[in-house]
Amino acid sequence: KNTQVGGRILTSHENDYILDHGFQVFLPDYPEAKTAFHYDKLDLKEFTPGALIRINESFHKMSDPLRQPLDTLATLAAPIGNIKDKLLILKLKVATKKLDPKLKDITTYNYLKDFGFSEKIIDTFFKPFFSGVFLEKELKTSAYFFSFLFSLFSSCSATVPKNGMMELPLNLLNQLKETNVILNAEVINITDKSITVNASEQSFDHIICAFDNQSSDFQIVTTDYFETQEPLASKPTLYLNGNATGVINHIAPMSSANPNYSPKGKYLWSVNLLAPHHESAPEVVENELKDWFKATTFTHIKRFTIKKALPASPSFGQGELLKNGIFQCGDHMQDPSINGALKSGRLVAEHILSGK
Repeated sequence: KNTQVGGRILTSHENDYILDHGFQVFLPDYPEAKTAFHYDKLDLKEFTPGALIRINESFHKMSDPLRQPLDTLATLAAPIGNIKDKLLILKLKVATKKLDPKLKDITTYNYLKDFGFSEKIIDTFFKPFFSGVFLEKELKTSAYFFSFLFSLFSSCSATVPKNGMMELPLNLLNQLKETNVILNAEVINITDKSITVNASEQSFDHIICAFDNQSSDFQIVTTDYFETQEPLASKPTLYLNGNATGVINHIAPMSSANPNYSPKGKYLWSVNLLAPHHESAPEVVENELKDWFKATTFTHIKRFTIKKALPASPSFGQGELLKNGIFQCGDHMQDPSINGALKSGRLVAEHILSGK
C-alpha cells in the first residue's frame, strides 16, 4: 500500500542529507544476506568496531582486542567492568560461535549473569549497546538472538550502504526480472486464493502475507537527526550512554562512517531514544547533546518515531508457516533482523516450490 518498496527499511533525502527512518545498520556477515544481495552494488561503508561509552562525563573506549590490538590498553583501563569482565568477553566470542537452541528460552540478561559478567559491565556496555539493537533496555530478548548477533559483531563491522539503507530492498528489486510490483495498492481482504485490492478481487495460486498482521507487540524507537559544523568524531565509532540518567541511548556519527550522508562541510548525527524516553522533546535531546559535547552547536534536522520498529515476540522459526491456507513470512517469523526477514521469505519460497 506504500509508494515504495522496503517496508520498515526506508530512507528520505532532504537538503542533501540521507536520513534513514530509525537508526539501522547492515551486518555483511548475515548468512542469508550473502546469497540475497549483490554487495558490489551497495558500496558499504563501515563503522569502527567497539564503542565510546560515556561514564559520568567522560568517554571511554571499549574495543575488540583481537581486531583492534592498539586499543587494548585503553579498553583494559576503562571503568567498564573489571578485568575479569573484559577477559570473559574473549571467552564469549568463542562461546557464541555455535548457537545453542536452548538459549531461546533464556533472556540475554540472565545469560550474561550466568556467564559471569558483573552488573557494572552489563549496565555500562551490554545494555546501551544491545538495547540499541533490541530496542528494549532490560535485555529481555532471547539469548539465542544475542549469541547470533554477538558472533556477527565479533566477525564483521556494522555498515550502511553509500546511498542509505533503502538500497537494500532496491538491490533485491533490481534483481527481479519477471515480477510485477504494484504500489499504492491497499489490500482490504485476504483469502487463501485471492486478495481484494483497490476494490478488485484478484485470484492467485498462492497468497503470502509478508508482514505481522496479528501481533500488537512491537518495540518503538525515536531517531533525531542533528547537524554540526565540526566532525567531532575522528572515527566512525558508536557513542553509548553508560549512565543510568539521560534520555539518549546511543549516538551514531553518520557522516564519519559515510560522508555521502551529509553535504560537504556539514556532519550528520543519528541520536536514538528508547522507551520510556522516546517522546522526549527535541529540545531536551539537544540540551543533552550539548552536555555530551561541550561548546558544540547542534541543529535539529528531522525526527522519526517508528512505532512498529521491531516485533517484540518473534517466533524464531516456531510459528505456523501456513495459516488458514495463507503463507506467513517476515522477521516476526524468525528473528527481528534483516537476516530473519530474508530467511523467512526464503523458507516460504522453498516450501511453495517443493509442491508440498
